[in-house]
Amino acid sequence: MTTRKNSDDECEDEQRKKKMKTDDTRKSASDIQWQLKAVLADEVYESVKTDTAVYVTSLTDKSDMSRFIKFLCIEYPIPKLHHLKRVNKSRILLQIVDEVSEDDLKEKLVSEGFKVGEKFEIVHVPSKKPLTRTQYTEANKIWPCSIHENKYLERMLTGDVFNGEDMLKHEKYMQMAVDAAKRGGSCEKVGAVVVDPVLDQVVSDASDDRDKHPLKHATMVAIDLVARSQKGGAWPCSNLDFYLSPETSEPSPKVEHKKRGSNDGENAANSGLPYLCTGYYIYLTREPCAMCAMALVHSRILRTFYGCPSTNGALGTLAKVHLLKDLNHRFEVFSGVLRDKYSLNAEVFEAALLCITRCTVIATALLLDPETREEEENRSDRPLSGLRTATSLLLLQPSRDIQSKTSSFLSSPIRSFLRGTPECDGNLECCDVIF
Repeated sequence: MTTRKNSDDECEDEQRKKKMKTDDTRKSASDIQWQLKAVLADEVYESVKTDTAVYVTSLTDKSDMSRFIKFLCIEYPIPKLHHLKRVNKSRILLQIVDEVSEDDLKEKLVSEGFKVGEKFEIVHVPSKKPLTRTQYTEANKIWPCSIHENKYLERMLTGDVFNGEDMLKHEKYMQMAVDAAKRGGSCEKVGAVVVDPVLDQVVSDASDDRDKHPLKHATMVAIDLVARSQKGGAWPCSNLDFYLSPETSEPSPKVEHKKRGSNDGENAANSGLPYLCTGYYIYLTREPCAMCAMALVHSRILRTFYGCPSTNGALGTLAKVHLLKDLNHRFEVFSGVLRDKYSLNAEVFEAALLCITRCTVIATALLLDPETREEEENRSDRPLSGLRTATSLLLLQPSRDIQSKTSSFLSSPIRSFLRGTPECDGNLECCDVIF
């Protein structure tokens, strides 16, 4: 009796702990201030287009309906509109207008003994099958149709793919990407974190390093570090701002190992590790460019999460590389992780504007004043890459706000302004270079 009672107590304690853990997770998940959005194909969001004209009629003799439908399916099949039903109450879809003339169609039906209306009705119906429940509802109002519902797609549309615990993990890893971006020495403040979701373990993290090499975008560096963990990699790993997990020598237990060609790395193949990023997630503070997006394709990434879109982004803005049907690998993309948390308010925008204005004035000083140039170059707290970017900014046409502030600053001695203005440390609170 005592043993059974103790066993029951242990079970109750275990259930209580699980409930407390679940409640804590829900409570924490409810505090999330950002919204995750799946980056899906454009056709998923399109409204139903009634772009195909068809002949519609009705039978005088309703008892002949079954024979009539069989005849139409044999003599006048419509493979282009296989998603549409042939009968809409008493109205029958005959054929696409462009496929046959009304006179020829009517003559054929009459010759088979069918009693149809004297004049066929022309109805415009959707030529594309509905992909979502919303499209199905819209198309069904025009003409009855069928749908092979993709429940996972519906969950992606409603944002119901991940539970509260998953969302907390996404926030944690994106915060690590933000921290990596802030550590980077490049003016392009972008961070990347590659994660093994099965082991819940970071494989690598990196920041943008293109000041040292034009191809060293954060995504490219992070993937190269993964390759290094598989005894590959093209670039030397000497920067302490980069992280390479020492525990990636063992393959993830649930990741399917893909077959490799002769050029996929013999060392990785012999180690039993998955090919590059197979089964991995990557968290990016900013939408990757076309080069980085294709690198994710070639590395066989499973899912990509990024914070905010980019003007030259290839995973939602200018293109959707991850959905191209001609490629031999596709992956899922989600945007908006932590984006709302780091949205600029008026105060932060003013600070960022001051920083940009100051960099513009510094660039002016560098171009006009050799003494100031030497003074700036000897300073160790600001990388020359920032000055190069500021010079580029000056050569481009800045916004009106920056122009007005720059002109007011230039009216005072440049050197006194440089000494009296707070430094730009590249953090999120100063420059909105990550989000």
